[in-house]
Amino acid sequence: MKGAYIIIMRSSGGSLRVGALGTFEVPGGTLAYVGSAKGPGGLLTRVSRHLRKGKPLRWHIDYLTESGIVEIEEVIAIPSAEEEDLAKILMEFGSPVILGFGCSDRKDDKSHLFSLKDLNSLRAFLRERYIFHELNPRSLGDM
Repeated sequence: MKGAYIIIMRSSGGSLRVGALGTFEVPGGTLAYVGSAKGPGGLLTRVSRHLRKGKPLRWHIDYLTESGIVEIEEVIAIPSAEEEDLAKILMEFGSPVILGFGCSDRKDDKSHLFSLKDLNSLRAFLRERYIFHELNPRSLGDM
């Protein structure tokens, strides 16, 4: 399955060092990260990697998921979506947490990590616009 995905996380808040990007304060509350799966293995392989513990820190999201600051609650996989379109949607339903996070290859995007105002409104909007799959993070992390 190719396409894009949104990882929904519950954050306890705290300080986070993100490689060369720097050190930032991550707010508590609901966070959303958007990514794409254009490489080998597709969407399930990419998301499963993000969910595994003890992995090498390769992408910005790895620093966050390995930090202990967040707990992944849900993954929304949208095979027909593009990462940049989902980032624009998340800008409407939240605010960027760390500028440049997860989008160093997309200079027009401010961030791919957002603090959400209303998760239910986001879900309702996505249901109207896309066919998507809600994936269980617990089973994906074992892949």
